[in-house]
Amino acid sequence: MNKKIVLCLAVFLLLSMVISFYAMAEDQAFLDWCKSIKDKFDGTTINIAAHTHPSIDAFREMTPEFTKLTGINVRWDTMNELMLRDKEMMEFASHTGVYDVVMVDCVWMGEFATKGIIINLDKYIQDPNSTPAWYDYEGIIPAYREGLAKWDGKTYALVTAGQTNLLGYRKDLFEKYGIDPASITSYDKFMELCKFFNGKEPGLYGNAFRGQRGHNVLVTWFTYLYPFGGRLFDEEGKWNVVINSEDAIKSLEYLIQLSKYSPPGFENYNSEEQCAAVARGDVALALDVSACPPYYEPEGSMARGKMGYLPPPAGPKGDFAANAGWLAGISSDSKKQDAAWAFMIYMTSPQKVKDFLAVGGDINRTATFSDSEVLASKPYAKPTLEALGKAYNLIKAGVPHWRPPIPEWSKIGEILGYEVNSALIGEKSAKDALDKAAADITALMKEKGYYNK
Repeated sequence: MNKKIVLCLAVFLLLSMVISFYAMAEDQAFLDWCKSIKDKFDGTTINIAAHTHPSIDAFREMTPEFTKLTGINVRWDTMNELMLRDKEMMEFASHTGVYDVVMVDCVWMGEFATKGIIINLDKYIQDPNSTPAWYDYEGIIPAYREGLAKWDGKTYALVTAGQTNLLGYRKDLFEKYGIDPASITSYDKFMELCKFFNGKEPGLYGNAFRGQRGHNVLVTWFTYLYPFGGRLFDEEGKWNVVINSEDAIKSLEYLIQLSKYSPPGFENYNSEEQCAAVARGDVALALDVSACPPYYEPEGSMARGKMGYLPPPAGPKGDFAANAGWLAGISSDSKKQDAAWAFMIYMTSPQKVKDFLAVGGDINRTATFSDSEVLASKPYAKPTLEALGKAYNLIKAGVPHWRPPIPEWSKIGEILGYEVNSALIGEKSAKDALDKAAADITALMKEKGYYNK
């Protein structure tokens, strides 16, 4: 027995040494690459158009070291999301070339790609001199790499801050009432538990979700739309509106039923208010985006340390989850595209992922989710990876983008956000609301010439 133990220890030590050797070799290769970039671009300055977001704050924290290692200076032009899109569009229209890297919301991708605002990155990705082996492009989460970053089969960006869905639940309540959270494998079970906990204790509700008219209620409803078999359009390229299908109507009826186990005023909840309800301990469950956990458990909150997390359950017609986020692209007018690509490679590399996380960034690589340090500091990491697998299921089912990244999305979102909220507050039935939305969206798509293409 002792010999077996000694042999196992020897094998373990040998494997550890091999892993450490390869890690050191990759780190050295990364540093050698930085030196080669400095030899080429020392003193170069790139300009970045960015949005106000924790991921951008993280990149800015990392910028001094990037400049030290590569010699590339970075100027940040940061503004809110709506101003950013307008600014990027204006600079492109004038072809000023003022920006080299542009941050892009995933719903802008189709417009930015088809108008040529950002370039096709496949030439960089496929060139080993531009994208070294240590970068491990395939290590980027598939849902982000194959969904958000692509348009018409081509890659136009790298994901910098992706998100999916997570189901948060009160561990203390589940333990108190002897409920196994692993039993939440379907939306029927999720509804059953929301009903069970609603009013179970003074001031306790089953769940909280964003019901505010517009973007917020759509984030909520789309969580149920796809798993119930609903779609916005019938298939990519056809643009026939099917948002009032039987499956879509059932998904909205499900959300209306779920609202009965939600706090008063849910129909006006935005993200901040939904997170606050969880943090106060008002609700037993909450299904929302994967960025929520830190806001559910802030210092001093009632829910601190009491939350557990799961991927969303399977729906009656699909095991799907959300796929959304922010990306970085290279401006087609940039005169410093190679330096811009070097910046994007550095900031999203495996070698810098922990630095990115440490200063507020998001996890964008599969391997990071299994890192012991990450799992210890972010208990929601493992279920997030599982949820992103469900997001990839939707891509394989023919829906590469959670929200269609076309110029008309903003108006489509307004139409849907109004009608869905109207159904939630009882002004219309789910069918009447979605019939109206389908008619209005069809008229919009016809006006924009989609059915003449």
